[in-house]
Amino acid sequence: MRNRLKHSFAGIFCFCSFLACLISSCSEPFVEKEPIEEHSMLTVTTRSVENTDLVYPIHIYAFDANGKCTARQTLTSSEDAAIDLQLSQESYRLVAVACDEGRGYVMPDELSPEAVIEMGEENHSKNVLMMGNTDLLLTQGNQDVNIVMSNVVAKLNVVLQNIPD
Repeated sequence: MRNRLKHSFAGIFCFCSFLACLISSCSEPFVEKEPIEEHSMLTVTTRSVENTDLVYPIHIYAFDANGKCTARQTLTSSEDAAIDLQLSQESYRLVAVACDEGRGYVMPDELSPEAVIEMGEENHSKNVLMMGNTDLLLTQGNQDVNIVMSNVVAKLNVVLQNIPD
């Protein structure tokens, strides 16, 4: 009888220990939480190559590593020294395009780094087309970037004189 009592207490003790371990290990189930996106402020300025004057407006686009346009802003005049973009911390290609859509250029509906800007219906423009781009990895904190722009399509006036009929 004493042996049975010992075995009963041992069994109960083992069961209670098992139950205590089970209860103490039961905690909130692990749920993978979405990472919190940290944003940084990027200040973008533009300048022209050599002594060429910039053409306005200048459209600035930020494309992520997948080629998706994640932000865009426009510098409307030389008085706009820079623009600020709030972007998540990752790699970007910044593209600056200086053209006046109403004066001979047609911007594509789907923006991508490889998109083609076309001449208007008359296949000519009254303004130059300037472009520049830069790749960057946006990290913590504020960053400054300068996009150097150059003529892609130049304005050329040709006057023909003394041509016989």
